[in-house]
Amino acid sequence: MGFRDLPGTPWLMLRGDVEQAAYAQLPAEVDVRFSTIPVKITQDADGVDVELRTEHARTSVTERFDLVVGTDGVRSTVRSLVFGPHERYLHRLGHMLVAYEFPGVPDGLAPGEGATMIELGRSVWIFAFKDRDPTILLSYRSDDVDAEFTRPRAERVREVYGPEPLGATLGSVLAALESAEDVLFDSAEQVRMERWSHGRVVLVGDSAWCASAYAGTGVSAGLAGADLLATFLEACPGDVGVALRRWEEALRPYIERYLQTGLDQRGFFTPGNQHEARRRRVITRLVATPLLGTALLRLSARSPSAKLKDADIAAVIAADRHRTGR
Repeated sequence: MGFRDLPGTPWLMLRGDVEQAAYAQLPAEVDVRFSTIPVKITQDADGVDVELRTEHARTSVTERFDLVVGTDGVRSTVRSLVFGPHERYLHRLGHMLVAYEFPGVPDGLAPGEGATMIELGRSVWIFAFKDRDPTILLSYRSDDVDAEFTRPRAERVREVYGPEPLGATLGSVLAALESAEDVLFDSAEQVRMERWSHGRVVLVGDSAWCASAYAGTGVSAGLAGADLLATFLEACPGDVGVALRRWEEALRPYIERYLQTGLDQRGFFTPGNQHEARRRRVITRLVATPLLGTALLRLSARSPSAKLKDADIAAVIAADRHRTGR
């Protein structure tokens, strides 16, 4: 069973597609610099000084900004420079994730056909797309995450998914890993922070609240968080501190639900015990039932934790303005 088998009209797209679409909409006056990273961030009440290093030229320059927004992922450089080391905020889930593109079609599947292979402690997800090669996601439990990075990844993955004969589909999937050029091999982590801003520096997206791949909300939460941040900055002109505080108050309840979803859905992606395996089988069968599955998906789409709606944002801002008289 793949995602195409779900009721309704599920539509899969890559994070990179969203990035390209957002990039294409940038105004011409926006200054975009590649291969440039912050190496030092200092701030005062009026602004932020950032030392930027260009990787190719190996030069650095210090520039001043009104606001610095860190959107640089689960192991954020901005977060480490301003808020402290990663260890304070990263929480391991005891799972490993391996993702890469499969060239062509895995053995045993038809073009455009996806599949899932689930066993206790390990799973394989094959996501099929209409206009590109499929993406493979391997997920497995680990009692020693640090040890996972001490051996060649292909060797470790074959050990995890053995010793039984692999079969045609899984065999071709693991063979492709050995020659894949671009591979994500990483531990599943959540980012949990008491505050997402410090002075005139704020974190958005995975750098602030990564819920892990198991939540399935990374792109949407990042887009909603950024859009809401802009809304509050416009609503509080000249007072960055107030805007950041109100933004976080409005957004945090939704993010807390996303984080809990990331924990709850680990067992759906990769069951860790017989109870989680049985629960997953029941859910899969219910969702695959045409009428009941469609009803469940519609109910999920309307749930408060599903998304941060425009009406919710407007209500929060209106209530805040009424309270403060602004």
